[in-house]
Amino acid sequence: MIESENFNKLMYMKSDFQVVKIENNQMFLNVGNKNSCGSCAANKSCGTGVLARYFDHFNTIAYPLRPGVKEGDLISLEISNKTLFLRAFALYIAPLLVVFFALFIMQIFEFIESIQILASIVILLATFITLRISTK
Repeated sequence: MIESENFNKLMYMKSDFQVVKIENNQMFLNVGNKNSCGSCAANKSCGTGVLARYFDHFNTIAYPLRPGVKEGDLISLEISNKTLFLRAFALYIAPLLVVFFALFIMQIFEFIESIQILASIVILLATFITLRISTK
């Protein structure tokens, strides 16, 4: 039997983040993993290194400022596994289900294939935009 305290720890995911900027009562946290990229001699020509540098600005998230936190500090944040899995489902699985459902409906009404493809792309983008707006 698992002790209740250890069991509760298993139900949360904990990560450390570095505060890179503070402005307007928000702290900007670096979420990128920079431990491996840039450490080898091939980092200038390596595809992973090039992509990591190109998408580096996506590695920062805004979070409400905590008292006493300053730039350069390392902070820990926790998220419950349930919340993490629900958000991952909403981000990855739900848009695909919406597209499959739309394709099924279009198939029933015998839309031509080019319309189905175009509508699927539009519906997928609309789903992502809706998710983006609803999670702010």
